[in-house]
Amino acid sequence: MRKKEVRLLGTTEMRMLRRIRGASLGDRMRSGDIIRGVRSITSRLREGRLRWLGHVKRMGNNNWVRKTMDLELEVEGRKKGER
Repeated sequence: MRKKEVRLLGTTEMRMLRRIRGASLGDRMRSGDIIRGVRSITSRLREGRLRWLGHVKRMGNNNWVRKTMDLELEVEGRKKGER
């Protein structure tokens, strides 16, 4: 994920946690107090991706998912922004 997506997820997660806990921005609660005891959504996503990677790595070499994972592309031409 890109930094922008991580930031947006964090903002959304905090908004949801505030709503669940019944806290508004006007209550002036600290973020640490709201987050306490909750794993962040980015760590859960990272864990899920690593779990999926483990499944893919254990698949047979003839599986299309495994082949796609190990695929190496040869790109010709210029990259975007190169001159």
